[in-house]
Amino acid sequence: MPPYAGHRRRGGDFRIPGRHFHPAHESLHRRIPNDQLLVYDATRGVQQIQQQGPHGDEVDTDSLVLSIGGTCRNPGTRGVRAAWGVYFGPESPYNASALLDAALSQMLARAEIEALRQALGTIEAKIISSDFQPRRCIIKTNSSYIQRVFPSLVRRLRVDGGRNVFGEKVVFYELLRDIEERFEDLGYGDGIEGGTDVMFWCVAQEENREADGLAVDALAQPRNGHEERR
Repeated sequence: MPPYAGHRRRGGDFRIPGRHFHPAHESLHRRIPNDQLLVYDATRGVQQIQQQGPHGDEVDTDSLVLSIGGTCRNPGTRGVRAAWGVYFGPESPYNASALLDAALSQMLARAEIEALRQALGTIEAKIISSDFQPRRCIIKTNSSYIQRVFPSLVRRLRVDGGRNVFGEKVVFYELLRDIEERFEDLGYGDGIEGGTDVMFWCVAQEENREADGLAVDALAQPRNGHEERR
């Protein structure tokens, strides 16, 4: 497995894949109002982030911004059901949502992990190409769980064989480890100047309505309608 590649990106910021993204703390973004930060590229079907340029605000064409969300109905009961949602932008062909497979643990955390896993698969298989290799992939989420485990906790667990300080196996460890390794592969790319750095943008729930809304819509579907919605 290749190591993380730290490298200087366009604009002079030094980044390591997996770090959290805070636009209010970023010199290129902090003066741009929140409601103007994201711009939808209808040609690519994805959102990108605006930054301050020498001649005013401009779109960072090396960026990719998406949102992930999850929801869980009737937790702790026999009727529990969870769903996930991924949002790439208004009318994006990559937007998706579905009920969590009934064979999986019906938990909010598992739904949020599934949203992340599904988003990553779409990015790898359908978005990144020879024509579009974003330098930054910013994943917007209101999940305290995702915020806590990526990247530091997963890296620490990998050193400890997936066990916590009490020696107990951590739930979902293998899945979390696999996702983190895929992040590493994206960040490594074809060399020190290639690759896509993955960062998490942790927001309040009201700032992540689109992805959460997709998950809620999936949960509202009839129980026999497990197929993915796009």
